[in-house]
Amino acid sequence: MNIDLIVEIINLALSLVNNALNGGQPATAVTAALVQILQKGAQAYQQHTGQALDPSLIHVESPV
Repeated sequence: MNIDLIVEIINLALSLVNNALNGGQPATAVTAALVQILQKGAQAYQQHTGQALDPSLIHVESPV
């Protein structure tokens, strides 16, 4: 996995945490950051395996 992608994902996650601790962000900004994290994760998966991520492998968790 590309170390640059890992650093980008960590920075996105840290920005979400930082903003949450400092009063929060609008839902659209949070959604955009989470989408970026997912895109970077899919990109890292593809670089690691050489295959695109299969969306059928992603399932919704059962409610607790």
